[in-house]
This record gives sequence, structure tokens and C-alpha cells, in this order.
Amino acid sequence: MIGYYYIRGYLQGAVNAGFNPQDIQTAANIDAAIYQDPTAVIDGEQFNNLILTIRRALNDLYMQVPGKLAMDQASALTAVKEETLGEGIRPLIGFINAVRSDEERECVVDEEGELLQLINGDIPIARIAENGRLLRAG
Repeated sequence: MIGYYYIRGYLQGAVNAGFNPQDIQTAANIDAAIYQDPTAVIDGEQFNNLILTIRRALNDLYMQVPGKLAMDQASALTAVKEETLGEGIRPLIGFINAVRSDEERECVVDEEGELLQLINGDIPIARIAENGRLLRAG
């Protein structure tokens, strides 16, 4: 079962683009009230219909990434093209923020684009050690 935060998260890109989330849910054969219900869940088939409907409505690169493996591959390819870890991780952070409505991550970099810290809301989740290794914060 797919929960409310993921439903809202995936719909957020469409909302940001000016689409009505209830219209998209209706087109995906999902109860339009789910967008406002924090206890709502949908099954795998409904989730698939929702993703396909959003992809068609937005014609958006992020929604055309089929599944986590492809997302990881796309993120890795983007990161490899960049000169620094900070520049490479920014697209991944942008994707996470686009699909999650319950939290927002931030990538803190220095003037050269080197990653200094990853933050989830107000909570640091990772930092770069003096030896250049990425460490979990806390």
C-alpha cells in the first residue's frame, strides 16, 4: 500500500505546474478525496495508474524515470558529469524534493561547489569529513 505522503509528493509536481490534483486522481480512477486525507492509502495498481497519468499530464523528465533503479542510474549519470560531489548531488536532492511533500532536503556547498553538508529540514543528515569522506551526521 502506498501512503498519503507519497501520493501528495508525486502529485506535487503536477500541482506546481498548475494542474488540479483531484482532476489527475479522477483521470487515474482514484478517489479525488485522497489528496486531502492523511490516512489515505492506494494499492500498487492505483499507484501505477497515478504515475502514468501524471507522466502523461506533465510530459516531465522526472516522471519518465521508470522505477528506483532507473532513477539511481539517471542520478549517477548526472553526478558523473559534474566536477564536484555537491554539483552532482543537487539534481538528486531536487528530485527528492519534487516527489516528497512531507520534508525538504538541502545541499550545502562552498564557493567551488564542494559538498559541505546535507540537511533534512533543520536536521543535518550527512557532512563531509576533513579526509573527504561523506559521513552520517549525529
